[in-house]
Amino acid sequence: MKSSPQPSVIGARIPMVDGVDKVTGTGKYADDLTLPGMLVGKILHSPHPHARIRSIDTSAAEALPGVKAVVTGRETPVKYGILPVGHDETIFAVDKVRYIGDNVAAVAAPSEAMAEDAVQLIRLDYETLPAYFDPEQSMRAEDNLIHEDRPHNIEREYHHQFGNVEEGFAAADYVREDRFDCAEVTHAALEPQSTLANFSPDGRLTVWSSTQVPYYLMKTLAFTLQMAEENVRVIKPLIGGGFGGKSEVIPLELAAAVLARKAGAPVKITYTREEVFYAHRGRPRQIVELKTGVTRQGKLTAVEARIIQDGGAYCGYGVVTILYSGQLLFAFEQQLNRIATVLGIDPVEIRRRNFLKAPCRTVNDLRVLSYGYPECIEQVADRSGWKQKYGRLPYGKGIGIAGSHYVSGAANPIIRSAMPHTTVNLTIDRDGTVTIFTGAAEIGQGSDTMQVQIVAAELGLPMEQVKIIAADTGRTPVDLGSYSSRVTFMAGNAALAAAREAKSQILTALAPKLAATPGNLVMENGNVYCRDDLRLVMSFRDAVRLAV
Repeated sequence: MKSSPQPSVIGARIPMVDGVDKVTGTGKYADDLTLPGMLVGKILHSPHPHARIRSIDTSAAEALPGVKAVVTGRETPVKYGILPVGHDETIFAVDKVRYIGDNVAAVAAPSEAMAEDAVQLIRLDYETLPAYFDPEQSMRAEDNLIHEDRPHNIEREYHHQFGNVEEGFAAADYVREDRFDCAEVTHAALEPQSTLANFSPDGRLTVWSSTQVPYYLMKTLAFTLQMAEENVRVIKPLIGGGFGGKSEVIPLELAAAVLARKAGAPVKITYTREEVFYAHRGRPRQIVELKTGVTRQGKLTAVEARIIQDGGAYCGYGVVTILYSGQLLFAFEQQLNRIATVLGIDPVEIRRRNFLKAPCRTVNDLRVLSYGYPECIEQVADRSGWKQKYGRLPYGKGIGIAGSHYVSGAANPIIRSAMPHTTVNLTIDRDGTVTIFTGAAEIGQGSDTMQVQIVAAELGLPMEQVKIIAADTGRTPVDLGSYSSRVTFMAGNAALAAAREAKSQILTALAPKLAATPGNLVMENGNVYCRDDLRLVMSFRDAVRLAV
């Protein structure tokens, strides 16, 4: 007889599949890794925000006993970038430096102390240039530009209009304008960036790195080192926090590979906390000028935004983040609260009056299929005691509210690629063990566990019977990385599709042997059984063997 259905692992409180390794200390992060003969790499950073490099003298560093390699921009002139529209970086500065901390040279030596000593022996002659510390001042520049092919230091300028904004403001009873200055933010993850690079005797490169984007890193390594992609392998170990700060190719990842090639030995570079702040790819400073029109009842009629982003010295993800800023309007919640105060409307109520109704498309063409925002607002208002506290607390104490939506999937045309967004492959061994091969990068958010849950639930198996191999470009299929809340949506659906296909193949092959139809066969509790005859039950393992 069929056993009682087991509770679904979807939505259940379960340990993460990498939890034991993390809490016992057996899991390996990039800086934990070592290889025989491994050298330590150190990078020389620019002390100037903007300066032309007149000359570099590395002779003293190269002469220091024990130093195995010294590299500069002359050896690495290929420009790269995370986006096709923004290839403006080199591994080391070639002609000039563009920010305090820009990479000038690097050394590899047997110890960290020796590498530090060698870096200090490199001599540079700089011609300092005017520097820009304010984006609006920078945009007025006519000469001494950060990049000569970027007039007024502007990387990109976008203009979007949705609907009839003028009519919307004309229909408003109240129009408010505000200016917001949002500070730069970096993530300060517990684990600083770290990379170990090694060339095998046949010239193949393997890189272990704390990256959120192993496939982008693999492609960038091949491009900048002028190697075939099939000769470059990137493996992502455990990551001690990413949060977006490791979602670009970071200079030390490329520097470690260049040093390893020149030294003929493995090289590991781990940033200090100071270097993390130099090189961080966090949230840039933004100046937001926001104009919003509403009716007396608080119904939105029009919104206009002008956003200036201080993207720093290089393009990076800047083109995408400025588009996100225009689509998602991060300063909007602050202004909405100010509007509610002027109109005498409760801030929770003004949000209720502007709820969407899913499924729908927003005025700026974002597709909304599910919409939990109303339930979220009601829960927050109820559990916080909003009605009892708002406007009733003593001076110096208070309660406020803000909420937002966020995209999933990151299908923006700016980052469109010939590669698929994600791919998941499944293998099932004769002992019934299922292995997921996924390119998705687990960065602490639980994506490995999520994929195991989905596959286990679809195949009716305990999670222990499903294994996962992830984020190894030499073994796993393409995935574009962990960012923009995309992994559950993309890799989760890919895992579900792969599990359904495997299930269909097994049941189709098994049905004739059980004198049943595939539609009458069910996978559950680690078994396959027939709905029409509950005596026809076999283990998943036996079903796999029969189906092969």
